Amino acid sequence: MKRFIFANPFMSPGKLTPDQPENHSQLACLNQIDIAVSFPILIVLKNTVTAGETVHLTIIKTVGHDCTEKNYKTFLAELDAIRYGYDLYDLYRTYYKDLEQPKQLQTKLKKERKDGKIDPDFVAWRQAEIDRIHQERTPLFSYEIEIIETPYNEKPDTQVRLLFQMLQKLEHAVDEDIYVDLSFGSKPIPIVMNMALTYAYQHGDGILPKCMSYAQFEYDGKNVSKLYDVSSLLFLQSAIINLEKSDLENPIEAVQKMLHLDDSEEV
Repeated sequence: MKRFIFANPFMSPGKLTPDQPENHSQLACLNQIDIAVSFPILIVLKNTVTAGETVHLTIIKTVGHDCTEKNYKTFLAELDAIRYGYDLYDLYRTYYKDLEQPKQLQTKLKKERKDGKIDPDFVAWRQAEIDRIHQERTPLFSYEIEIIETPYNEKPDTQVRLLFQMLQKLEHAVDEDIYVDLSFGSKPIPIVMNMALTYAYQHGDGILPKCMSYAQFEYDGKNVSKLYDVSSLLFLQSAIINLEKSDLENPIEAVQKMLHLDDSEEV
């Protein structure tokens, strides 16, 4: 089974705009897909899922924030589009003939998501189109969603609780292909996710992610966002921990040599 782990964003829905990020890593799972999405984890999912497969989605969901549920609904809508093979935002371009440029579509989406005012005639038409697609097509895959709820605060005990919740979820993930996205959430959340994965890698029979993606977003509608795989940092951290337990005189120097870094370069 494949498991996809990410944090549901609590940013303003107006800033959560669909994009087609470029792959700036060596991993094919981050290759640009043919439709725009607001959630980078869906790019990995679309590039790796096989027909008839059931995938597992582990979502860190911040509770107590007004934007959380709105963004979660956007995720479910984009997930449905990936599952049934249609372009959710092409429905806008079909209905609104004047939305020819990506910037025009992003501007409309930002306005809709900010004030919540959507043309009811368009909503009815869009739903009818989606219902038609559901009737005509077989879903590519099935999914199970597992929610990890965390309060909207950054207190240390909140992060510790989240860490142990993640460890519990990863405890039985030995035979799973794990894909993680670090693009959203509060600043401590990627740290907590990395801690949980490092522990699982070192003490959970070698559990490690196939990819840890991070999106460098461009919000202007003109430049393309970028996707990076940063899983090497997880392996490097594990290597440093193990080297520090060794009898090496200079563990950092050993890491530099292992990575073929210039000895004169500062780290």
